[in-house]
Amino acid sequence: MTKIIFSYLFLWLLIFSQLKHTPAGLLQDNVHKYFQTMDYIQSGGADFSIHNHDYKLDPNNQFGIFNVPFAYLIQNKIYMTFPWLWVYLNSPGLKSFGFFGIYLIAGFAGFLSVFSLRSLLSRFTENQSLIRNTLYFYIFCSSLVIYSIWFYEGTLCSLCLFLFLSLELGRKTEDHHFSSALKFLVSLILLSILVLLRTEVLFFAVLIYFAIIFRSFSNLKKKLGYLVLYAMVPGFVFLYSNHLIWNNPQGLRFLGTHSFTFYERMVRVFEYFFFEKYCMLFYLPTFFLTFFLFKDWKSLRKETFFRIYLACLVFMVAIPLLSPQQQGSDIMPRYYFPAVPFLAFFIFYTIDRYVPNRKKLIHSFVFIQSGIYLSITILVLVFTSRRMDRIYKEISPYIGQTNVVSNEFVGHLVQNAEIRNVYQGEGQFQLKRLTKLLSQNGKTSFHFFIWEPSYYEYYHKYLNANYEKIAKVEDIYIYRYKGNISK
Repeated sequence: MTKIIFSYLFLWLLIFSQLKHTPAGLLQDNVHKYFQTMDYIQSGGADFSIHNHDYKLDPNNQFGIFNVPFAYLIQNKIYMTFPWLWVYLNSPGLKSFGFFGIYLIAGFAGFLSVFSLRSLLSRFTENQSLIRNTLYFYIFCSSLVIYSIWFYEGTLCSLCLFLFLSLELGRKTEDHHFSSALKFLVSLILLSILVLLRTEVLFFAVLIYFAIIFRSFSNLKKKLGYLVLYAMVPGFVFLYSNHLIWNNPQGLRFLGTHSFTFYERMVRVFEYFFFEKYCMLFYLPTFFLTFFLFKDWKSLRKETFFRIYLACLVFMVAIPLLSPQQQGSDIMPRYYFPAVPFLAFFIFYTIDRYVPNRKKLIHSFVFIQSGIYLSITILVLVFTSRRMDRIYKEISPYIGQTNVVSNEFVGHLVQNAEIRNVYQGEGQFQLKRLTKLLSQNGKTSFHFFIWEPSYYEYYHKYLNANYEKIAKVEDIYIYRYKGNISK
């Protein structure tokens, strides 16, 4: 276990030392979560809404840099779809330790999840080689270490999932009433955390629990009672907390899923498995070897690990159907992250069971194939973090009291300034309306930051008439408003 701990810490420190630890160095969703947490702290812990421009000037958020499906206007406030609990949990660390405080929970949760996974795996196998290979895969070939540095709630969710399953697999009929009640209470707390951070992980946890309770029919009535409570209590916590915060019990994350047709959802299933650049076929092709386990269905169906395997398959098919939104760039289908260590275990088990003579060779292929994906992701992560930090430093002298951007990409950089009064004018028509709105309200001195790929397509003629080019930083043009409006 010492080597495994050292491996995690070494990889974590290696990546951590190469990133730029500034708001501009954060990537994708993390920069939004960071500023959402900052706004929550600045509100005195009273408000989860975000503040990026003068909402009295733009009450309908027509020119905000955050829009559906990432943010929603509710009761004249803008709320991000990211989990409010993650903001709440990280606010003390950010407030006490500054920017580095955002790494505390994600980092410690990722580290502890390695221990909790080992404890969980030992519940249904005594094969130490199998456990060791699974742990090494979890560290070197999954998104674990990246998410531990990425201000991402996935590490805490995995920790809660593993702890919940360890508690339930360790439950015994002869447990004392107090001990049983305590385990039940802790399980409810863990599941409530899951539902508020990543609802799909709660679904995965309940799915696995449903699969493993039928390994025997003793105390079946009691087990079914637990199952109902494990679904209903976290569900109530989720609905009620969302209702209190933004008067929408179902949660903002689900608002963007209603428009997808059944056909589009089915297409997403195939994309997750076969067609996306980070699909299972490319990231973990050896996963498909696990289907050989069905050859021994009769002998394996009563085994706990095989029941978990079936739950994983159901989860992997159901998630693209239930939550079919497109994802950002990643090492793997992001919603599959909690299932990856289980999949690795099943892969190594299948190899050891059916091709024992060549298991070392195939094990090597498993690590190399997925390790390459992790390495590429790390390189892109470090390069992008450094590049964004460098660009921000160069454009920061031009950021003023009022700023206009061409799209979200530039908006993410400009909003890193302490004065985050940023409007988005995407397209010439929007820019005309926004320029007129700002000038009519006395804001005649501002800069327009435009990303080069959209320059010639949308803005060329209008910019020459109303704006003056003052700088270019890599792919970003910076214009100054002249103070007159041409029609």
